[in-house]
Amino acid sequence: MIQVIKTAPVAVLLCLGIIGYAVYYATNAFNWRQIENLNTQNSEQQAHIGLLDNQLATLQQGASIPPSQWRRLDDTQRSKLLVLLSKPENKLSTVVIYAISESEPRQFASQFADAFRAVGAQVIQREVPLNTAVDVGLMVGVEDINNPMPEAKRFAELLKNADINTHYTLWMRMGNADNAPVNFDLFVGPKPW
Repeated sequence: MIQVIKTAPVAVLLCLGIIGYAVYYATNAFNWRQIENLNTQNSEQQAHIGLLDNQLATLQQGASIPPSQWRRLDDTQRSKLLVLLSKPENKLSTVVIYAISESEPRQFASQFADAFRAVGAQVIQREVPLNTAVDVGLMVGVEDINNPMPEAKRFAELLKNADINTHYTLWMRMGNADNAPVNFDLFVGPKPW
């Protein structure tokens, strides 16, 4: 009996040691997972910062464009666009136009709005903040860049036939404000260099 009493504290100490080691190991494993998660978040944030730096550089360049260098629909482009839009097969009932909320894109977008209105289309104009621009130039916004709807393709082709260069971009509809009966938009981003 005396021997059992002497070995009981040793067994208790041994059990406590094993429990302590298990807690220590579990805590370290948890800490390593936390460190991995923080490193992943940090990498994602660094990538986002890089994207924002690129956007800022683009916008700062665009902000310094003098009016004499602003984009304009020249007379030939406008004439071709009006002729094409007046054909029954090219009739547009509604056009949504987005422009970056800056003077140069805003005035370029208004030239398109005037042309579309001249042939009887309803024009819905929207502005988006400067920090929204992820691409530059004149774009046809679509919900799926890899598979634009036929109407969007016809619209892009119509602009191309009027010697107006565009490319596709993702159309990020602005909630209920964009319940227009179309599946594309004209997006006027910052002027490309």
